[in-house]
Amino acid sequence: MRSIPKGAEPRALIQWKADNTQTPENLFYTGGGFPGEAVREALLSEQFHLCAYTMKRLKTAAECKSQGRDTTSNSRPIFFPL
Repeated sequence: MRSIPKGAEPRALIQWKADNTQTPENLFYTGGGFPGEAVREALLSEQFHLCAYTMKRLKTAAECKSQGRDTTSNSRPIFFPL
């Protein structure tokens, strides 16, 4: 497994947290307009598009969608190794 130094949170995530501090029921991946795509893009960039466990290249959401795979999840962003 590879160690990945964490970068700063995406601006969209920081803003989403600030907008939802008074509505904790929205502080879930599926609530209150969670900026999933911004988080996915930041994670892929931070990880150099590599899976930390398999070291295989991770597909982008567009690549997954073009293959008919669902890119949404109720619990976390999803990526598929090539």
